[in-house]
Amino acid sequence: MRTIRVTFDDGDTLTTNINGTEAEIRAYYLGQVSDHYPDGPDGREVLRKAVKVEFWYSALFIGRKVGAIGAFYPIHAHVWGEDIKAAELALYEKYDHIQRLILEPRNA
Repeated sequence: MRTIRVTFDDGDTLTTNINGTEAEIRAYYLGQVSDHYPDGPDGREVLRKAVKVEFWYSALFIGRKVGAIGAFYPIHAHVWGEDIKAAELALYEKYDHIQRLILEPRNA
């Protein structure tokens, strides 16, 4: 079971768990219009279209936080990404000099 975050066209997100491959999960959500999510401000159901699906990844590596000076150290972090490459790139927003990266899907 994979942990995912679905972003809708109005900017709202839904975090949930689902079985399937990344391709199957994307096909299930992307472009689908649904009214099964929180009601609008006037109390009526709002139709929302899924525009992005991100997957939760677990990362283990040697590195340091951006801007840190000195030694490198082992880091265990979690990161969202539309695929494994996007998740790897997202790590560089918080960490520098990433070495020996092990990046795996985070299962529920």
